[in-house]
Amino acid sequence: MPSPFPGMNPYFEQPSVWRGFHNHLLSQLALSIAPRVAPRYLVEYEESLYVDQAEAGGSLFAIADVAVARNDRSADSGGTATLAAPATAPVTARVRLGAVTRKHRWLTVRDSQTRRVVTVIEVLSPSNKSPGDDREQYLRKRRRILRSSAHLVEIDLLRGGQRMPVEDAPPSDYRVMVSRRPQRPDVQVWPVGVRQPLPPLPIPLHTGEPELTLDLKPLIDAVYDGGAYQHHLYAALPQPPMPPPDDAWAADLARAATAPA
Repeated sequence: MPSPFPGMNPYFEQPSVWRGFHNHLLSQLALSIAPRVAPRYLVEYEESLYVDQAEAGGSLFAIADVAVARNDRSADSGGTATLAAPATAPVTARVRLGAVTRKHRWLTVRDSQTRRVVTVIEVLSPSNKSPGDDREQYLRKRRRILRSSAHLVEIDLLRGGQRMPVEDAPPSDYRVMVSRRPQRPDVQVWPVGVRQPLPPLPIPLHTGEPELTLDLKPLIDAVYDGGAYQHHLYAALPQPPMPPPDDAWAADLARAATAPA
């Protein structure tokens, strides 16, 4: 059974749910795009690691372990190997964490011959839209893409947080932005309300070649069904809270989705 919402399902925005949804949606995007652009292009699922110094806080992590060593002299002499006696008690030690490592994941469409990145596809996460190192790192990467020869497709399916900077973009619950290299600094923006269907998503390729058009709703439904989300997604309220009319509307759809058949 597909997600009961006409577009984005706001219950996916819960912090405890978002990471899994984000990863599954990127996979669905890759699986949908790759066969339609092959063999001219290839789609790669990429990730980078970065160190979040702000969250380290100088905290310490305590570990305890007991090493069991082989008696090397007995082994070398051809006798029966024996285990050294363990210490009378495990030794507790401390290591300084130093920093927290985070992952950032996205998709690239590459020319299969040159391996040059043609299009970058980003699905924003809550940390991209919150003040801190993650947002600053993403903004730096975004600026590099916008100065490069690659197109950028930026998908924001989160109502909360601070929007990415786009001049003259109207306020909305969700937003899709497509930045085509030849048209910069102009970009196309699709503002979407929580009750609205998501727009067809254009994926630009090499200049002069037809763009790929992608429907996000079936991909969200594939994540919803494949993860059996209908059994646990509605146990908590959408985050951030919705205005009362939208909240009542969403609750009605959630109840219908969980009602016995």
